[in-house]
Amino acid sequence: MEDRGGEIPAKRPPKPFDGGEDRLSAVPDELLIDILLKIRDASAAARTSVLSRRWRRVWTLLPELHFLPHDDPHRIRLALTAHEAPALGFLDVAVIDATPESMVAWLQIAARRLSGHLRLINTEENTSLDEAGERGAFELPCFEDAMSISLELGHLGLAVPSSGVFARLTNLFLNRVRLHGPSMLGDAVSWPRCPSLRRLIVHNADGVRNFAIHSDSLLQMDLRNLRSDNALGLGNFTIRSDSLLRMTLTSLHGLEQLTVMASALQFLSEITNHEYLMEDIKKIPNTALMVLEIVASGHSFGASSFHVLSTCRMLLLKLLDVPGHLVAQTGCPSDCVCDQPPNWKTEELTLYCLREVEIQNLRGTEHETALMKRLFRWATVLEKMTVTFHFSVADSKAKEFCQMLRSFCRPEISIKGQRFA
Repeated sequence: MEDRGGEIPAKRPPKPFDGGEDRLSAVPDELLIDILLKIRDASAAARTSVLSRRWRRVWTLLPELHFLPHDDPHRIRLALTAHEAPALGFLDVAVIDATPESMVAWLQIAARRLSGHLRLINTEENTSLDEAGERGAFELPCFEDAMSISLELGHLGLAVPSSGVFARLTNLFLNRVRLHGPSMLGDAVSWPRCPSLRRLIVHNADGVRNFAIHSDSLLQMDLRNLRSDNALGLGNFTIRSDSLLRMTLTSLHGLEQLTVMASALQFLSEITNHEYLMEDIKKIPNTALMVLEIVASGHSFGASSFHVLSTCRMLLLKLLDVPGHLVAQTGCPSDCVCDQPPNWKTEELTLYCLREVEIQNLRGTEHETALMKRLFRWATVLEKMTVTFHFSVADSKAKEFCQMLRSFCRPEISIKGQRFA
C-alpha cells in the first residue's frame, strides 16, 4: 500500500445493490422445492413467497406439508386450498386443543388431495378430563387414495365413516381415541371397504364394542388397552383373516368372547387380564410362536395358560412384575379365579405340537412348579426348555430348581437355566 505523507487512504465504500441477477431464484423448481422441503414447516415455507415473484408459488408445489404444533387449524385449511402440487404424498399435522369443528374444516380438503400418508397428533394442554368428554366428535372422511393414516387424538372423539372405500390404505394406527357414532370400527376396516389393509394398530381406545373384522389382506393386528364406554364391556371380538400372521392382544377390558379364525397365524401375543377369559377364546389356529405375557401377582396361571397351548409349536412365557407389588406368599382362596377351571390339574391334555418352551422371570414358586410338572407330562413332543430366573433368585435356588425339573422330565429333553440379564 502506498504511503502518501503518512496518511492511509480511506477504504472505498461498497457498491450499493444494483438489482442484479437473483441467482437463487434462477435455479430449477425441483431444486427450490428440495430446499423448502428441508425446512419441514409449511408456514415457514409459505413465508418465502415474499422474497420475490419467482418464489410466490414454489411452496404450493411441495409434495409434503408439515405443520408444527399450533392452535389455529384455519391455517391448515388455507394452505391446503392454495396447494397446487399434482399429488400430496405426506401430510403431517400437529395441533393443540383442537375442536371437532376445526378438524372438519381441513380434513375434507385433505381427503381429496392426499395420495400418501397422513399423521395427525392433537395435544391437549388446556383441557381437563371432564371438559374433554364434552367436546364431541368429528367424522373421519374417506381417504380414497391414502396409503397410511396415523391418528393420536387425545380425548377428541372420532366417528368412522359409514360409507366410502379406503382403496389404497395399507396401514392404520389409532392411539388415544374415543370412538363415537353408529358405525363400527370393524366394519370400516374390513373387506371390501379396506381391501388393501395390511397393518391395524389400535391403542388406548374408548368406546369399543363388539369388534368384528373380516379381511383377506391383513397381516398384522395389535389391539391394546381397549375399553367400552358402558358397563356392558367390550362384548364379542371376531377376527377372520386367512392372511393374518401376527396378532397382539393386550388389556381388552371387559372382553366377553374372542373368536379368531386365521389359518396363517404365526405369532400370537396375549397379556392376561384380571378376569378369567381363556375359556372365551375360541378357534385359535395353529401358531408357530405364541407369546404369553402374564401378570400373575402371586396367583396361579397354569389353568389359563394350558387352555391356549395345544395349537402352538413354540412358547415364550413372560412373567411380568407389577411395580410396587409384592408377590403373595399365602395360598389363594378356594374360589379364586386363578384356579379356573378347577379340574385343570387332573385333566389329561396332549400338547401334540409344542416342541420348544422359554420361560422368563421365573421365581420358583409353588404355582410355577405345578405348571412345569404338568407341562412336561402333557407336552409329549417337547425337545427344549429354557428358563430365565428372576434377578432376586439366588444361584443356589436356581440350580436346585433346574435339578428338580430334570428329575421328572424325559431324558431327551434339553433343559437350560440362566440368570436374569
